[in-house]
Amino acid sequence: MSFQKWNFLCYPGKRLKKLLFITLIVINSIDAEDLDLNAIYALALRHSEDVKIKASEVAIAEARYRETLASYYPQLALFARSTQQSPSSNRTDSTLTDLLLGRTPTLENRNTNSSNTSSFTRYDVGGLSLAWPLFTGLRSYHEGKAARDARDAARFNEKRFRELLYQDLARLFYQNLEYDKAILLFKDEERTLRLRIYELARRLNLGRSRDGEVLNARAELLTVQTDLKSQEHLRQSAREMLSFLTGRPAESLKLKDSQLLPAREDLNRYLETTPARSDLQAARSLLKSKEMQSKAEKGGHLPRLDLQAEGYAYQQPTTGRDWRFTLGITLPIFEGGATVSRVRLAQEEVKTRQLELKKLERLADFETRLAYSAFVTAMARKTLLDQAVRIARQAYAVQLRDYELGAGSALEVFDALRRFHSTRRNHLRAETELRLEHIQLQIAAGRTGNMHENH
Repeated sequence: MSFQKWNFLCYPGKRLKKLLFITLIVINSIDAEDLDLNAIYALALRHSEDVKIKASEVAIAEARYRETLASYYPQLALFARSTQQSPSSNRTDSTLTDLLLGRTPTLENRNTNSSNTSSFTRYDVGGLSLAWPLFTGLRSYHEGKAARDARDAARFNEKRFRELLYQDLARLFYQNLEYDKAILLFKDEERTLRLRIYELARRLNLGRSRDGEVLNARAELLTVQTDLKSQEHLRQSAREMLSFLTGRPAESLKLKDSQLLPAREDLNRYLETTPARSDLQAARSLLKSKEMQSKAEKGGHLPRLDLQAEGYAYQQPTTGRDWRFTLGITLPIFEGGATVSRVRLAQEEVKTRQLELKKLERLADFETRLAYSAFVTAMARKTLLDQAVRIARQAYAVQLRDYELGAGSALEVFDALRRFHSTRRNHLRAETELRLEHIQLQIAAGRTGNMHENH
């Protein structure tokens, strides 16, 4: 290695230093990127073990469906048999044929002489076998449709799980934002109280205020500082929970709200989309699966037609036959009532699924109506608190002006200040509840759009 290259590696130049500095800035800007609700949801989907479990359940249902489809096709296999049999005193061609075909020779062709029991005759055969169930009472057809519907139900359940995960994350997300904004409100109130204490102390020195007013202001300041510490603790706990769900460090989570405040719609529009909810579609698919399974069990009363064939590639000793096939039909006559019991069991499972679907449909309608009522109430409360904040701000300004003019007391000023900040916190809570109630209404009505597909 030349001296110039060694010197460049050991002592980077200005260009390399600038490149490293720019890289660090880019990395820090990426780490400090603000995350909205959709970004938090995408992180949770990648990090959650429950999401992966649901995906595995869908894969299992898909594999079971593929397994049932295999019953439609013939089964091919290579085989080899080696048969040893005590020699018969009168060996016939029928005995040799029975052995080569894998059948036990009849009693008339067996050797019962005890003097020949120590010697055996060996027959080897190998080739390709085929087994094909041509008709199974439509069991394979109905079992395949039942497995397909069960797979669809698993997919709908996975979709519903993601929707409920989004709702839980939204509640936690806006709870974090509420704590962030509440801390800012408490700090603003703290600054205002410090200014009031400074002003009261100045007026006390001038003889225009009393000691009780200053002490009252300091007590109010300590109360606000205590509430501020409580809010900081709640925010840290909420951040840790969000960190657990997303896999990001709690201190690096910076949140932003990119959602617009929702507008009010008619209740009937939400009720129209409720039947398309994912959990309702999953229940309907499970009902169809049980109905198909019931039909499959009824096929146990019908005859069964099977085709079996063998092609011989090797025979020792040879018989001159290259292949054989067997077409067999089986008609069940008596099985101790097993088929009847299976049919009855499947029919009762169908009734159970029908009742569960009916109950779920009623529950979905109730949840949509309840969520709509909560959303309308939250919107009305938010509108009223918009006016309350504006009036409380004006009342505080008027009380402060009157106090400066000597027409009011410090106690009235602190009451107005306390009422103003309390109204601001109530307004913050109402705005958070409005957003959460809107999301809950959307999910209750099944109006989630392409949320599950985008992530």
